[in-house]
Amino acid sequence: MSNSKKESQAYEIESLSCKVERIDQSSPELWPEQMPGVTSFSALLKASQTKSTILDIDGKQDELTEADLEKIDELSSLSVPQIMERFLELKNQAYQLGIEEAKEMTRGKYLNILGK
Repeated sequence: MSNSKKESQAYEIESLSCKVERIDQSSPELWPEQMPGVTSFSALLKASQTKSTILDIDGKQDELTEADLEKIDELSSLSVPQIMERFLELKNQAYQLGIEEAKEMTRGKYLNILGK
């Protein structure tokens, strides 16, 4: 093949690839922002599925106390509506704590507790 034929084929291929791409669209998000807590939750879920992460080699409990195991037992017996109710209660508690913390921070600001 002659050099001009190779160049024309390269030009055709390049023009075809340009036609497929849309220049006006934004680039895809390669690393989307993760939802807070999802990574730690999935790690916790994987850890709870394997007995070896809960018990060390000697058979002693590594991280979970008796109260933790009782709470896991209690939560595992709840139905979906009960879990949702529990979730909403915790969400409301977190909201109330946030309001209380904001009040205390404002109070501390006015009293200059955290001054320089």
